[in-house]
Amino acid sequence: MTIEDAFTPRLGKIRDRGSAGGARLRKRVTTTAKQIAGSGRRNSFSGKRLGRGQSSAMHANFAVKRYAVQKMRRVMVKAYIAKPGKIVGAGVFSKHLNYLQRDGVERDGTGGELYSREGREVDTDAFAKRSQTDRHQFRFIVSPEDAEKIKDLRAYTRELMENIERDLGTKLEWVAVDHHNTGRSHTHIVVRGKEPSGMDLIIAPNYISRGLRERASILATEILGPRREMEILRQRGREVEQDRFTQIDRGIGRLESEGTLAVSPVTTTKERFDRALQLQRLKHLQSLKLARKIYSNQWLLEPGWQDALKAMGRRGDIIKAISAGIEPGQVPISVRFIEERSESSGPLTGIVQRQGPIDELRDTRFLLVKDFNGDTWFVSAGALKDGPLPPKGAVVEVQKSKALPRQSDRTIAYIADRAGGYYSEKIHAEFDPSSSVAYRLAHKRRLEALRRTGIVERLKDGRWRIDQDFLSRAGTHESRVGSTRIEVKSWLSIQAQVKAIGETWLDKADLDALGAGSSGDLNSARKMRLQHLRILGVLNPDQHAISDLSVRKMNADELKAAYARLGGTSNRSGKELRAGATFEGSFEGTVDLGQGRFALIGQSKEFALVPWRKDMDHHRGKNLTIKVRQRGIDWSLPRSRKRGISR
Repeated sequence: MTIEDAFTPRLGKIRDRGSAGGARLRKRVTTTAKQIAGSGRRNSFSGKRLGRGQSSAMHANFAVKRYAVQKMRRVMVKAYIAKPGKIVGAGVFSKHLNYLQRDGVERDGTGGELYSREGREVDTDAFAKRSQTDRHQFRFIVSPEDAEKIKDLRAYTRELMENIERDLGTKLEWVAVDHHNTGRSHTHIVVRGKEPSGMDLIIAPNYISRGLRERASILATEILGPRREMEILRQRGREVEQDRFTQIDRGIGRLESEGTLAVSPVTTTKERFDRALQLQRLKHLQSLKLARKIYSNQWLLEPGWQDALKAMGRRGDIIKAISAGIEPGQVPISVRFIEERSESSGPLTGIVQRQGPIDELRDTRFLLVKDFNGDTWFVSAGALKDGPLPPKGAVVEVQKSKALPRQSDRTIAYIADRAGGYYSEKIHAEFDPSSSVAYRLAHKRRLEALRRTGIVERLKDGRWRIDQDFLSRAGTHESRVGSTRIEVKSWLSIQAQVKAIGETWLDKADLDALGAGSSGDLNSARKMRLQHLRILGVLNPDQHAISDLSVRKMNADELKAAYARLGGTSNRSGKELRAGATFEGSFEGTVDLGQGRFALIGQSKEFALVPWRKDMDHHRGKNLTIKVRQRGIDWSLPRSRKRGISR
């Protein structure tokens, strides 16, 4: 049969210009071309089909089809696999449990209460202790859209976990806690990374990403029944004006072809409803400068419009996190983001107003910092991960990191530039035969992290497409991800500094440089501080600056008073350490003074106060050996070569 014989023309409707059909044809041709170009065989094992729940994920997907998909009760499930930190170790597991039980998560403002399967009491300390040897820990947040309609959220969670155990074919050791401190009640579930046999628990990635959510959706639908048509219409209508990525946007993305969308005429009632929603949504995207109408039925979508909507959604989630816990009647805080602050503005100095979680799965946190001009700034506290956050009232300085790519990004760009815009482990090995497997793997992991943010694209043959603007985009991402430097200027509040015995930040601050000028609360605090120092006899009536000799005496007096106070409460004698002295004891906690933060190192009969360092905080409760230098201290763990740096 010839090619001419195999071609059968199909006539369209009269006056049909075929714009919609042309768009569909272009999309099919483009998709086919990409499939042909990327049809090479993968050169690495992905492990995608490893783990428990692989077949159960497909079964859950089949079970969903018992109902019309649009009538299923929607459940949002977030998942994270936590691993012990390099410094803190398995302590991150117990810290997470303590955080989940913090005050304010219940409806009455009390702390959360852990629970597990029926008939078993939860001993938080025992669960954390058993988890110390786990290689990883599974964390899930299950948030049914209709959580307020589920009468017993605990019963729902227990039945869900029974279904998950049935899917995975093993018993799970888990604890959960319900949170009601946000707009929608949700449940945190923590699962140990061990099976009853002692083997590591491995769950198939597709069960975590899809099967678990579908199992939760099926259960919610069985409890509450399928969604009614009116519920569906209301829910979809609410999505039209949301400043985040929605289901309507997902449908628009499927119809988009090379940035252009042709809204075709439709016939059925459902199609007309979907078309109306899409047109309304496009008008809203136009108001956000993400789309514009070019013809009567054609729209042009701005490049990266989906990423922009997802970023708006993340920002909205942050605002919700900030607003959570605000007392009734209080005005929501107007917040600016540190990323919006210009480079020429210099460091931001202000007072901590609030602290809290950005992502409750990963325990990433934020600070709200109010500067001395009255503006409140949102600062990601990623730089203080696993360390103590400055308390409310503390004075901090925040410095934005420069938008610079990592050295690994430069290596990737260098190799890709000489390989036609592509990178892979094989290409890397060809350009640098001396590179180790672990070194190349680190670059692949970096690319995978950048892929999730849309900066690079991974092809089916295992290569990565590296565009010309890769370095600038990677640098921008690096500055946005949380590489801000946060320095605590004073752990004491401004009010506490006014009457502190030792030298404080308030004594040294340049009010004019901070924008406080000759008025405002900070200036008033400075005047009260000077008056207090005159009462103490540190300053004469006409003096405004403290001499170096007076500073040394003030700090010595403050330290002496702290020793006397702590000795009286603990019935121990304080040992003031001189240069060359060595002291060994347990790191019991910290003491905040005007001159700075000190670590309390104690024995059964004696204790000492030494300058605190951030890296010491990872060893609270452990024995430390302190050696005092002429300027600062050295510290180490007993019988360990690891040492801190002098201060």
